[in-house]
Amino acid sequence: MANVLRAWTAVSVVALGAGAVQCSLLPSLDGLVGGQGLPDASDEVPRDVSPADAPAESGDGGRWCASLSPTPMFCDDFDDQGPFTRWTDLYVRSGGTVGRDGTAFRSAPNALLALSPASVDPSSSLVYLSTTATKSKVRIAYDMRIDARDPKTGYAEINYINFDTPGLAFAVYLRVFDSASSVTRITSEVYLPDGGIPAHDVALAGMPRFDVWTRVGVEVDVASTPRTLTVTIDGIVAALQTLEPGLYAPGPVSARVGIGYTGYPTTGDWRIRYDNVTIDWE
Repeated sequence: MANVLRAWTAVSVVALGAGAVQCSLLPSLDGLVGGQGLPDASDEVPRDVSPADAPAESGDGGRWCASLSPTPMFCDDFDDQGPFTRWTDLYVRSGGTVGRDGTAFRSAPNALLALSPASVDPSSSLVYLSTTATKSKVRIAYDMRIDARDPKTGYAEINYINFDTPGLAFAVYLRVFDSASSVTRITSEVYLPDGGIPAHDVALAGMPRFDVWTRVGVEVDVASTPRTLTVTIDGIVAALQTLEPGLYAPGPVSARVGIGYTGYPTTGDWRIRYDNVTIDWE
């Protein structure tokens, strides 16, 4: 877990969001709960194949992950009960919870429900998968639905991909706001040793609402020329950003599904459901 600690510490400063009311800080591992994940940030889970990035089908039969061909490096449809042993660990703070829930899902019988309740402090509720080995390309895809948004601050950061490159750590995440009709943005930020945070902040095309199940794909490629960040919504490109080669470099990776930060103080819940998560890296 030492590398996980370095990865979270390296990105402990995040820029002020357009809808945030306080300075956003990615959480350290202080207060980490769980411990039911992998014994370390192992590379043994992923294999060298690419995940399918198409809308998942709801249904009652079988398991979604088992139906995929080719098989993704990592997949969780959250249908099997028990601890999150497929993940490195989970992180919650300020009353946040993350767990399987069978009241609504994209593929039966369960989804992951991330809940960050009303709080005077920033709240987090997520699961994450980390690698100690250097990676240059990461792709994550998932179905998501936002069930509740805090009306007071109306701002949350969700679904991070972090590269823990020494001296040039960077993060990619989604910014979501107060209503289903608000513009969702994809942000990429580099955390420099001098405290500088060069950033890109791009609105997703097509105004995805996320009040219904939506398939999201995010790919970060820092090996190719040019380096790119690509977002797809239900299989259609919604954002394509060129990244600076001098700032975005390969490194150990942590892929995080859930709520990483909420504006504060909040007066209501943030509730976000996830299903059918696939992750590939190389």
